Amino acid sequence: MRRTWRAVVIASLTAVTASVAAQVASGPPPPEAQSDDFVPLITGNSLAGWIVEHPAADRVRVAAGMLRVTEPAGWVRTERTTFDRFVLRFDMEAPSPSADAVLVLFGISPSNGRPGSGHALPLLGRALTHEKPMGDMRLIWFPLNPTGVAHALRPKDEWQAYEIIRRDDKVNVTLNGALILDQKASPALDGWIGIHTEGAPVALRNMRIRPFAETPLKSVAVFRPGNDVTLPRLLYDEKPQYTPEAQAAKIQGTVLLECMVGTDGTVQSAKVIRSLDSEFGLDEQAIMAAQNWRFEPGMRLGQPVPVMVTIELTFTLKK
Repeated sequence: MRRTWRAVVIASLTAVTASVAAQVASGPPPPEAQSDDFVPLITGNSLAGWIVEHPAADRVRVAAGMLRVTEPAGWVRTERTTFDRFVLRFDMEAPSPSADAVLVLFGISPSNGRPGSGHALPLLGRALTHEKPMGDMRLIWFPLNPTGVAHALRPKDEWQAYEIIRRDDKVNVTLNGALILDQKASPALDGWIGIHTEGAPVALRNMRIRPFAETPLKSVAVFRPGNDVTLPRLLYDEKPQYTPEAQAAKIQGTVLLECMVGTDGTVQSAKVIRSLDSEFGLDEQAIMAAQNWRFEPGMRLGQPVPVMVTIELTFTLKK
């Protein structure tokens, strides 16, 4: 069974080889969830505010706000166990290809002979064997697409930048600016944040958190074509990939995205406004592909300006 994809440029965007394009978006601009009021979770050379499951010399090191974790340390987690709506950011370095690092959200520690629990995010996209014990923890694994994570990862000798946003009923994860997870989560979930590695050490830096507050985009004026504003012109497109699960389920159809093209020609935000498949990952694949597109920016009075467009991506299976 051959996999194909198709996209259509609507309005006056220049068509490219795969025929992918955009039109003027009619909805309101996307919400902005950024601010500078982050609180560092690791500072200086101290592990204050953190608990190490198996503390011993050289298992965990902290220097200048950088945390290095090895496998014998077990779970390294926050003392604080109440994290409501939040934005968590950090950088991770995993120089060895044998490292398997897991971030756990909503962690509950073992007690009274009962195992702990948490929601596990395999930071490098390789989910460890679910039956394999990780201390006394039972983990619910976030359903990441390994192919999408692999595309988002930088070379292994570089730092990887993560952002995790927990809203009332959803968890979003971006890796190096690419969305790799958009998952429903119970608003009742709460607990600690922890890190665990197997196979090789990992290092984390710039780990910081702040409350999540969704407010309208105010600092940037977003334009729409017309009244001296031109459409962005597509220069480069990246084809979305079928996930094996979606291919097996024979899902076909169209994802419609609303995107903001910035003054540098990059896609600075993308959200699904007409879903095709949120279960097997095609919506996510469409977003990840669109975030790597490049445009000649829209212009207003001779100056580049942010412009809202919609992008339509059609997934088709052919025998």
